[in-house]
Amino acid sequence: MKTRTWLKLIGFLLCVCVFALIAANLSNESLRALDLRVTEALAALRTPALTLAMQSVTTLCAPVALLLICLVLMVVYRKKHYSIPVAINLMVSVSLNYSLKNVFLRERPPLMYRAVVESGYSFPSGHAMAAGAFYGFLIYMVAQSSMPKPRKRLLIALLTLLIGLVAFSRVYLGVHYLSDV
Repeated sequence: MKTRTWLKLIGFLLCVCVFALIAANLSNESLRALDLRVTEALAALRTPALTLAMQSVTTLCAPVALLLICLVLMVVYRKKHYSIPVAINLMVSVSLNYSLKNVFLRERPPLMYRAVVESGYSFPSGHAMAAGAFYGFLIYMVAQSSMPKPRKRLLIALLTLLIGLVAFSRVYLGVHYLSDV
């Protein structure tokens, strides 16, 4: 195997191991205490402007937004080999997330910490998973494109920042624990 293939495989396995480690420790008192301290700290730092900004960021991974972006990408890339994988990526990540939520059945943070209304289970965060899968695939598309390297780097940096901001927004808004994202 090529070095890059090994690195991708190692990266994937590392992510699976981290997920498994968190999932195995969801009921661990130390993790629960850390999650609650982070939730409380972020709730104490909320401002109306930052809350509005975080709501806007989290909307970029709402089902309707992702579906619209997916449809636009399918039209833009209809003659390239990316249109169907973009749609499959979205469907698989959503299906996997619903399945995992129904396995772990973790309750969301207490209502008193929530800045927005959200239902369903908490682990894993659907928004964070969708951001990683969907915008991560867009990073792959950018990396494989023929655009100039400076533009590639900028887009990859912006998409990576977006993934991180979506995850942060879910914890900031009080609808997920740190370990959910």
